[in-house]
Amino acid sequence: MTLELRMGVDGVGRVEARFDDLGDKAANPGPLWERLYAGFLGAERSRFDTRGYGHWRPILPATSRRKIARGQDPRTLRATGALYRSLTSRGAPGSVYRTTSSSVIFGSSLDQAIYQQGGEGRRDRPVIVLSRRMKKQFAQTIDEWMKS
Repeated sequence: MTLELRMGVDGVGRVEARFDDLGDKAANPGPLWERLYAGFLGAERSRFDTRGYGHWRPILPATSRRKIARGQDPRTLRATGALYRSLTSRGAPGSVYRTTSSSVIFGSSLDQAIYQQGGEGRRDRPVIVLSRRMKKQFAQTIDEWMKS
C-alpha cells in the first residue's frame, strides 16, 4: 500500500496577485499602525473608566477627600488628568506614538506611567496591559487590514 500526496495551486495568477497585494501592504504599514493606535487609545480609556477592569486597588477614602480638597479628580490615577490624557489622547503631552516601516510604539513617557507600570513604586495599578481582549482586537485589526 502506498500513500501519495500532491499539492497544487488553482488560480496561480490570483495567488500571485494576492502576494503582490500583501507585499504592497507590508511596504506601507502606516494605515495599520493608525488602526492599532486607535484601538490602543480606546482600550486605555476603558481601562481607566473601569479602574483597570476592576483590578486596580481602590483609592482610600482619605485620599479621595484630599484630592477633592485640592480641586483634583478623585478617581484612581486621575489627580491631574495628565496620565489619563497621555494614554488616551493623540498628541497629548507625554503621549508616545512613533512608527517606522517595521514597527510601532505607543504609550506614555510620563514619570507617573513608568512608576505605575512597575518601576520603583507600587505595582498594583499597571496602566498598559496587553489583555486577551486587546490581543484579540489587535489580531482582528491586522487580519482585517490584510484582507482589505
